[in-house]
Amino acid sequence: MLKELSKEMALAVEDVTEERFFELIQQIDKAFVQARESLQAISKDKIQIIIDKLHRGENLTRDDISIVRGWIISDALGYAKMENNFNDWLMEFKRLTGVLQKYGDASLKQMDLSELQSLMGVLQDAKFVAEDISRYLQVLYRIDKFEEVINRQLSEDERDVLIGMLSASLNYDDV
Repeated sequence: MLKELSKEMALAVEDVTEERFFELIQQIDKAFVQARESLQAISKDKIQIIIDKLHRGENLTRDDISIVRGWIISDALGYAKMENNFNDWLMEFKRLTGVLQKYGDASLKQMDLSELQSLMGVLQDAKFVAEDISRYLQVLYRIDKFEEVINRQLSEDERDVLIGMLSASLNYDDV
């Protein structure tokens, strides 16, 4: 599966079309789901033991926390480690800010077609870059919040939430 996916990705870079990339998104999503399911399958029994510990109010070991981390934020950890464009996005956003500042107090109603098209391009690009930045920062926030909660004594409510999350993921496989 991964060999075929990497082959399709290489072909997409050689023959850049919207259709090819749209299809690749579907294939990448499918591979992601299969990877997540594989991660869960290899630790399913351990998760049940951890859920039982949480029900009894027992503290989790480092190994338990590592397994829970894998079930809850492994995607975020992997993405944060893999992502290498954040500084490029910030520089591009700064560049786009400078381009937008050149418009000053110009009235949209006084712009001609060419100026409005250019402005729309700047705004669209700024939106896409801001989305990338925001998505990355959300991933980092998710990791930080998980680590903050899991590395201290869990309250009863936090235990219940964690039990619910793990149980839902565990039972999802059975559906």
